[in-house]
Amino acid sequence: MDFLDVNDNKKLQELIKHYENGVNVFVLIFMNGCGPCEATKPKWQELKNKKWENSIVSQIDKDIIESEDGVFNLNSVKGFPTIRHYSKGKKEKDYEGERTPAAFEKWINSKVDSGADRSKPTSVHTGHFSKRKRGGSRSKRSRSKKRSRKPKYNKN
Repeated sequence: MDFLDVNDNKKLQELIKHYENGVNVFVLIFMNGCGPCEATKPKWQELKNKKWENSIVSQIDKDIIESEDGVFNLNSVKGFPTIRHYSKGKKEKDYEGERTPAAFEKWINSKVDSGADRSKPTSVHTGHFSKRKRGGSRSKRSRSKKRSRKPKYNKN
């Protein structure tokens, strides 16, 4: 299928029809003036020349879907830009991946070619949030070998 630049309500309705007809919809939701969005859009647009069976790649300005109550709404968007796969109306957790055309293409291929469960849409969040440290709440010292404990004060 094609690349659809959703910049008005008519094109939004076209995208909704694709979704309702069982087409995999891959969407970049962006906000004008957002630095990370402006950096991601040209890389996402490089997918214009790619074709996937029963799939459409699109980009939507958040202002177009701000009042949308249906499938493409902002209720679950946590930051911008958000890249999401819609298929039958559900969403999985966000994915923080590379913002490169190759990474986008690999992700789309994995959803289209693998025979993945089409009833569970997935999303890719590529926003500009700080990454939390992983590995639990224990400090580095508590993970190291037990050390002999010395009294904190001396009794003379």
